[in-house]
Amino acid sequence: RNSMINWSPIGRDASPSDRKRFVDYDNSFTPSVRENFIHRLKHRFSLTGLSGQLTCALGGDTSIDIYPIGWDKTFALKHFRDHNVWFVGDRCDKNGNDKTIYDSLKKQNRSFKTTGPSQTIKIIDMLINEIN
Repeated sequence: RNSMINWSPIGRDASPSDRKRFVDYDNSFTPSVRENFIHRLKHRFSLTGLSGQLTCALGGDTSIDIYPIGWDKTFALKHFRDHNVWFVGDRCDKNGNDKTIYDSLKKQNRSFKTTGPSQTIKIIDMLINEIN
């Protein structure tokens, strides 16, 4: 991927405690502050003719990723067309930055949603046992 904007409303250099406060604040709204901003960005894209060119998704806990359509995580699959690929991610729901690749590989039962590092290790161990 050549270019993507990753915008963090809390700032790139926020302290861990400030990040936690922002996450709590962001998640205290439904939709979250960032989800609302994504909705507004997508609306703006439609007004300016960019909706067919750009999209955006939640990026991690505190940011928004803005990128050309097709430059999401499925972009990597183009380089592994002759291989089986599995994916484990934590942001697989609506507006999550893992959703596109999760959905793409889910069709072949090769994507898994995780809640954190310990579950990721369990999933990977299970996959290694199945492959062997």
